Amino acid sequence: MTKSLINSEVIIYENDFIDRNAVATIISVAEDYKAMLLKLHEPLVWNKKHLNYVVAKTRLVNDSFEPLKLKQTMGCGATWLSEEKLNPQEPFDTSWWRGGAAAITSLKLL
Repeated sequence: MTKSLINSEVIIYENDFIDRNAVATIISVAEDYKAMLLKLHEPLVWNKKHLNYVVAKTRLVNDSFEPLKLKQTMGCGATWLSEEKLNPQEPFDTSWWRGGAAAITSLKLL
């Protein structure tokens, strides 16, 4: 069950948006969206905003969180967001996104 990943720590590998690996904690998982909400251990400052969270979504329709559970690397799309942009009622909603703090990356459990 994917809920067992909650409170696990992951590495977000460097990518086109961040220039070094980052560590985050999985705070919520939505299997129906194939997404998870991560809280960064160290907020990222970008465009004078503190980005504390990342919404990570599997890349392809048939992808799953299984690689993470097997302690393997999982490819994903990631969108970084601030406390202000995080909607607690819809934490996986990134429909507001129109560019900027996002990249294709990989995650792996620590």
